[in-house]
Amino acid sequence: MAKKEYEKKHPNITIQIKGFTIKNMFSPVLLEKYLKTTSTEVLSGKGADLFVLNESSLPVDRIVDKKAFVNLNDYINIDTSFDKYQYYINIIQNSKMNGGLYVLPARFFLIALFVDQDAISKTGVKIDDKHNWTWSQFVEVSKQLKQKGTLESEEALQPLKQMITEANTQVRSNDKIQAILSEELKSYFSGQKSAESVADIIQNRVMTYLNE
Repeated sequence: MAKKEYEKKHPNITIQIKGFTIKNMFSPVLLEKYLKTTSTEVLSGKGADLFVLNESSLPVDRIVDKKAFVNLNDYINIDTSFDKYQYYINIIQNSKMNGGLYVLPARFFLIALFVDQDAISKTGVKIDDKHNWTWSQFVEVSKQLKQKGTLESEEALQPLKQMITEANTQVRSNDKIQAILSEELKSYFSGQKSAESVADIIQNRVMTYLNE
């Protein structure tokens, strides 16, 4: 659909789509061959004009180091029709490499990690994740928690085991809560509000909804 629409607006351009099937991605031999061949084409200047990438795709860092990808900022800065505020600024900023923007995220998702705050407090390990917390710091704190944390007995795990055993594995979605998340997260990803501020707003709105 997008291909036809683009070609309709630009009759002098023909788009040829070349894909690597999901089935082939499960073959290490075929995947390695594809990555090697495609990387060679890109680095030699004979690659495709546009790529849709995923976690199993090309070695983007190496290609960017070789200056084989275009810095999109060069075009964004001169294109008056491009409205960067239609995008999540925080996501765009964190997609930069070597000071330039060589990829545009088509989608993203969030991963949440839940912990027992009381158990962490007992270890005496101090955690400050409010200011640019890095993965290296996360790993270091995890090692400290492993060394200083204790599990008094097998009984301490029983509440968790019972919760898992009795859990209803059917995935449920609440449209109202999803709408709240969608509305409030925009201000964080656009850089207008901090994570703490948005989290408080979401919590208050969800609790208000659940108590109705």
